[in-house]
Amino acid sequence: MVNSILNEIGAGNKPTIMVFNKIDLIPKQENTSERFDEFGLEIAEKENVIEKLKRSYMGTEKPKSVFISAEHKENLDELRAAMMFLLKDKHLSIFPNWLE
Repeated sequence: MVNSILNEIGAGNKPTIMVFNKIDLIPKQENTSERFDEFGLEIAEKENVIEKLKRSYMGTEKPKSVFISAEHKENLDELRAAMMFLLKDKHLSIFPNWLE
């Protein structure tokens, strides 16, 4: 849906970073003796949600995906690095002789 909207406004060819916020809301295992949570979900599965997302389509490099918690300031360095990488590429495409 986001990509179709970007295409509609003529921005579909722009570099993008998919930022997934609120990773702090993913429940973590508190008691290792429990196998299932209150919803019947396997706790071990929930612990690896972010890692599974990173390995999935959403975690591929096209577009780059970053999973953050703005509230807890988690993975903000990864987001900054992704932004700087895109900015550097764009800058060098405009000013190819800048580093000389």
